[in-house]
Amino acid sequence: MNMTPELIASLDRLNPEQHEAVECLDGPLLVIAGPGTGKTQLLSLRAANILAKRDAAPRNILCLTYTEAGAEAMRKRLIELIGRDAYGIEVSTFHGFASSIRSRYPEYFVRPSTDTLVTSLHQQEIFDRLLKSLPFCSPLGGGSPDMPAQNIGKMIGFVSKIKRSGLDYDTLSAIAQQNIDAATWLTEHSELLTLVCERASAALAERFEEEAERACGMAPTSLTRPIGCPAGTYVPYILELRDTVRRTELIDEKGKSSGYTKVRDQFFGGSNSQGRTFKIAEQSERLKAACDVARRYQSELNQHHLYDYDDMIGDFVNAVEHNDALRQILQDTYSYIQVDEFQDTDGAQMRIIELLCDGVGAPNIMAVGDDDQAIMRFQGATIECANQFAAEFSPRSIVLKTNYRSTPAIVELGQAIARQIEYRLDASSNKSIEAFKPQGDQVSFSENVYTGKAEEYAAVAASIRQRIDAGYLDDCEDPDEGIAVISAKHAALRSLIPFLVKENVPFSYRERQNLFASERMQTTLALLRCVTALARGQKGLASSYLPQIICATELGGNHPSSVAFALNAKREHRGDWMAAMHESDNVRVKELYDGLMQWAAEASTSPVRPLLFRIVERSLGYYQNCKEQNPLGAAEFNAGIRALLTFAEGEMGDARRMGRALRLPDIVDKLDAAQKFGVSIDASIDLGTPGAVRLTSAHSSKGLEFDCVYLLDADDSTWHKGAGGMSLYPSNLLIREEKDDDDARRLLFVAITRAKRHLELYRAGGSALQELTGLIDSCEVSAEADQLSIAIETEWRDNYVLDTPELRALLDPHTDVKFLSATALNNFATYEPGCANSLHFPEKQIVRLPTAPTIQTEFGTIIHAMFEEIVNRMEADGETAIETIEAEYRQQISWLDFAPEDVHRYSERFERICRAFVPWLVEHVHGYRCVTEANMQCLTTEGTPLFGFLDLLLVDDAAKTVQIVDYKTGFGKEVPAGYHRQLKFYKLLVEASPEFYGYTVTSMGDYYVEPDKTTGELRPPFATTANADDIAELEQLIDAVWSRIEHGAWDTGAFEQSDAHELAIEEQKSCRKKADKAEIVQRAYEHWLVENPGM
Repeated sequence: MNMTPELIASLDRLNPEQHEAVECLDGPLLVIAGPGTGKTQLLSLRAANILAKRDAAPRNILCLTYTEAGAEAMRKRLIELIGRDAYGIEVSTFHGFASSIRSRYPEYFVRPSTDTLVTSLHQQEIFDRLLKSLPFCSPLGGGSPDMPAQNIGKMIGFVSKIKRSGLDYDTLSAIAQQNIDAATWLTEHSELLTLVCERASAALAERFEEEAERACGMAPTSLTRPIGCPAGTYVPYILELRDTVRRTELIDEKGKSSGYTKVRDQFFGGSNSQGRTFKIAEQSERLKAACDVARRYQSELNQHHLYDYDDMIGDFVNAVEHNDALRQILQDTYSYIQVDEFQDTDGAQMRIIELLCDGVGAPNIMAVGDDDQAIMRFQGATIECANQFAAEFSPRSIVLKTNYRSTPAIVELGQAIARQIEYRLDASSNKSIEAFKPQGDQVSFSENVYTGKAEEYAAVAASIRQRIDAGYLDDCEDPDEGIAVISAKHAALRSLIPFLVKENVPFSYRERQNLFASERMQTTLALLRCVTALARGQKGLASSYLPQIICATELGGNHPSSVAFALNAKREHRGDWMAAMHESDNVRVKELYDGLMQWAAEASTSPVRPLLFRIVERSLGYYQNCKEQNPLGAAEFNAGIRALLTFAEGEMGDARRMGRALRLPDIVDKLDAAQKFGVSIDASIDLGTPGAVRLTSAHSSKGLEFDCVYLLDADDSTWHKGAGGMSLYPSNLLIREEKDDDDARRLLFVAITRAKRHLELYRAGGSALQELTGLIDSCEVSAEADQLSIAIETEWRDNYVLDTPELRALLDPHTDVKFLSATALNNFATYEPGCANSLHFPEKQIVRLPTAPTIQTEFGTIIHAMFEEIVNRMEADGETAIETIEAEYRQQISWLDFAPEDVHRYSERFERICRAFVPWLVEHVHGYRCVTEANMQCLTTEGTPLFGFLDLLLVDDAAKTVQIVDYKTGFGKEVPAGYHRQLKFYKLLVEASPEFYGYTVTSMGDYYVEPDKTTGELRPPFATTANADDIAELEQLIDAVWSRIEHGAWDTGAFEQSDAHELAIEEQKSCRKKADKAEIVQRAYEHWLVENPGM
């Protein structure tokens, strides 16, 4: 290829380090390229230079990149440099390259080309089944039978990470066993477990250090020799313990043993009083269990001719490893290889590179990357691949040291952060980046600190507006790259958008949002589920979606009309919302009803997509009309509909391959399964106009540059917060997923180095980023009142809140509230922050929105009915009737209209209750007059009407005593605070009722009808007592609550402004337990209610 004028000019503009790299065409080369050092230009120029100076065709050059965006940028630059020859150069991601080779050479691949990529939903279902099949004692077992298995997400991430790492499950299992053997050996041959049970001190730290050194030095080589696996995979546990003790300052200069304590807590579990264990043993048992489940998962994929995304690279590696002919074809074809973003390479991708170079003496391969920008470790990437590259190929190393992007002040700030990264490549040891640009007008940096998020976001929006008004974008080389807001989390960017809209700031924003989390899609999902339930004759389930549909703004609903309809449905139709819609005089509501009925009639026969568009037609029109006032809302809705259609088409395609057609109810079932398993149905949102402010996460900002960067929520906890919960990886496995401080520093480094001329930092409260301490100033800003005036959109349930005098006036105390029950009392009087308990009382207890039937509720109803029949028939038929009764209710359980697997689990629960609680019940009712499902009513001394159903009363008429038995069918381990109040309410109700005048309640308890899952024994009942003073105090609370209900005084927010609340908060400071703190505020709240009845 001839040298083009553009190529010659570009080569002449290179600095010495860039020129050296571009001219180094033969042999292995490692280039460390920091931000703004011209990496993309270098890759493109070197490819062009190869074509110009070597006997190579474009097809002989392979350029591998981490992302499709990186590949596109390289293609664009190559076209500019060399013209049409650029189209012959293969520029691809690793996955794209693997897929391309598979399509070109299918004969070398074991997996048939007809195999199908497993869907995310199917993958979740496989793991759910595998995990639930584990024995109860398995480290990965446990969880509620009614919910997805606990560790599905962890297992999906585990399998993906292991496949990307290039490891296999047999190797991991061997590592886990070595860890377990090491813990066992140390237990038997050292005093470490004894020592760590003693109280920490300097003397103990010295003894611990000596014993650790002695024991680790004596360990057999089978425990210290690494098991064969790629470099950087793990450190044998014995060596990890020894090296950690050696490099840790166990005793500081003041004689404190904080270093020892840190090591102890890192390696040992348990406590001094109850004994210590080696954490590694439990961690490794989890790893072995995970490997076993992963093997079974892969076996199931293979059996059903499925594969997952990470198998694409695994299949390529397997094909090349086992076919010398294919390897030779690839090596003959690709004589020059370039790898971009090498710091984000994982073990499997590194294996591709090794295979392409296998047997070649000095392969012509260049790897370009920057370890300070290695921000993809959470996806399995590891910078150890760069060290492995250096060890295997002994490449020439070049460090690019000139930053052409940013001003000197920004470059130096970035370098100050990079120097704090503890783990860096050996090749980066002499990396010191200098700015090419002259000093700009911003030579120092300051963070703006606000008291709250709203103030912070309002200030950011106002600042951007000021820059735009001052003509800032006119001074930018590319207005589309003028201003950006970067945050660690997408949630912060979304929260900023209303403030930008208020300031009329144009913005561009790209995000993948889960369909189920999209606020704009909730009405559509409710419509689809309601139509499906109606089509199946499930009226109760369909009714549970009506409140959301009735109040939906996009369907013409509003707050007052929603409340009025709900009250009308309760008064005129006994809470039957479907009947209320059918007979409504409201044209809008009647049209909604007719539409639902029509769609339900078509649901089982009509094609899915035309029916779906008819259902969402009104919502589409609404968002189309409001896209100027609410661009994000319109974009979210449109993206959600596209995602819904894509999901439906994918599921219909799978069904067609199996020879069947899907209809709307089938698609809704798939949606429900996806939501149940937490499968994200991604809706891609892309908003923006030319010259708009770019909103981007720090991870997504990689490779971008902007004249001015606003760093949002730049506080320490936001950037350093890591993932919690159980890990499937032992501590000595280096591919584990835990985020560390270096990850946070690298991400911060990437975000800050996107700025070319200006950098602004904002946060609300919290503490400054630890990396910036001493590098920036801090300015605390007081918010102005008008910055807090943004209206926050409410969720649909708020349309049924009676929060104005006009809406409260719709209530008729004599019609809508006749009695006070224990449940109503608890709902009003159990304190919640913000006093939400009382504020939401009307819609929960008076309006009573329909709710979806649940198997737990229906199961409880059946169990209560069975107990009632057993007790009532005992006197006439004796114990012989029990078997017949159980058979009858066993049949009712089997008829429950829920998923078969759920019915099966509840059938098992039914059998456990019959075995454990029924015999107890039969034994304890003998000798009493039994009153079942007692319907009790009475008045308090002040005239408050009380009402309640009591499960069972054991009455001794001779002694005039009553025992209260309340059945509980849940598994709960902790007793809710409201149980105390409920049982005392029942005592008051019984003793004040006409039926039991002169009787005394001697005991009252909640009886758990299901046995413990592990012991098979019944749990002891929760019982409480109450004297006359307790009942008198309860009456006062009841009368105060009833007074507020009668007068519509729902808002008890004044409590949080009262002296009683302030004193309670002060008293809490002396408590450590969360439950004790809650009890203090609860007690204060009840006293305040009594003193402020709201009349």
